[in-house]
Amino acid sequence: MVVLGMKIQKLKTFLLSLNITDHADIKKLLDYLDVVISRMAPFYLAKQTVAEKNKLMSREEINRHDKNILEADMRLYALDYFLTMYKVISEENKTDVIRCGFRELPSLLQDAMDEDMLKKIVFRLFDDKLMMTMAKDYYEYKKIFLNISVSGELTRESEAAITESLKKYILSLINVSEELGATQNDNGIIAPYRYSSFDELKVALNS
Repeated sequence: MVVLGMKIQKLKTFLLSLNITDHADIKKLLDYLDVVISRMAPFYLAKQTVAEKNKLMSREEINRHDKNILEADMRLYALDYFLTMYKVISEENKTDVIRCGFRELPSLLQDAMDEDMLKKIVFRLFDDKLMMTMAKDYYEYKKIFLNISVSGELTRESEAAITESLKKYILSLINVSEELGATQNDNGIIAPYRYSSFDELKVALNS
């Protein structure tokens, strides 16, 4: 992705050097490239931070930092949210949960488009491999929402696919947490599942 971003920036620089920016199609392309570059900016910053921290910190310090994020911040900002939405979407009107949210919680569609998971959790990790794995898992989860935001259509099939994708994503969050040695001692603030371990949570999700 870093290489792709560099190529996009070079393409923009090349187009600007041609002095034909008054052409409508070129202007549209430049505007589009600006959007792409701005969307990739948080990723660039995260990669730079990872490179810097890996020079200054030991492996133990990096693991401790990332483990703390997965145990504390991810639980507060992400895991409880996804668990709640999965519980609700399995029992309530799926369209409302996907488009409108639940109580004070944002909709799944809005959350996916805002990419809060990346900003608040993933791009704050210092382990490059872990960050890339979680980013890949997130974008895999987000793909189905892109079709909805473009087409505006929400069928029973897409509702079922979103429910299954959400469950798969939650399990991926649990797996990366377990691999790093992160634990969950009790249920969170808003999570509807009561669990004393990730194993219990996985059983609840698959029941």
